[in-house]
Amino acid sequence: MEYYLKNGFVLTGGPGGGKTTLIEELKKRGYYTFDEEAKKIIRKSGIENFHFKYPIKAVEEGMKKYILNYELAKNLDICFFDRGFPEAPAYLRFIGVNIPKKILDLCKNYKYNKNVFLIELLEKSKYNNPKEHGNFTWEQTLKYHDLIKKTYKEFGYNTISIPTLSIEDRADMILSHIE
Repeated sequence: MEYYLKNGFVLTGGPGGGKTTLIEELKKRGYYTFDEEAKKIIRKSGIENFHFKYPIKAVEEGMKKYILNYELAKNLDICFFDRGFPEAPAYLRFIGVNIPKKILDLCKNYKYNKNVFLIELLEKSKYNNPKEHGNFTWEQTLKYHDLIKKTYKEFGYNTISIPTLSIEDRADMILSHIE
């Protein structure tokens, strides 16, 4: 069964683009937001590079959280997600792991608003510490960013590019597309 969450907007893009900071800005403005689940899962595991060592387990745990957040969002007004279901197949493709059918089915059946905000990456000079960004090198980050965009498009989403601006200007740009 396919669900469509018209009020749920996803912020996506490669690591280190400022998504989490932007989510915090939207929260300060009174919007309901959902934090990135991958970071929590990696921290909770206590295993360095958990997402690289156990990718299917990491993705499946993330998908469970995405479902819970999605169900909660059905009862909300406008809300924002720091990443969404299509991140899972994008990540698995990126690391060269076959995507389980159940992951693809979840992405097909749990849809967000058709407009997804692709947060463009900050300049390379601001990408100082790969450990803060999932241990991705700059080159990997660029490749992953492009793969995320491609994956969302494959699932029928329109990606709206949010350029590198101040956090306030980025938030204003996102809100101008939905209000």
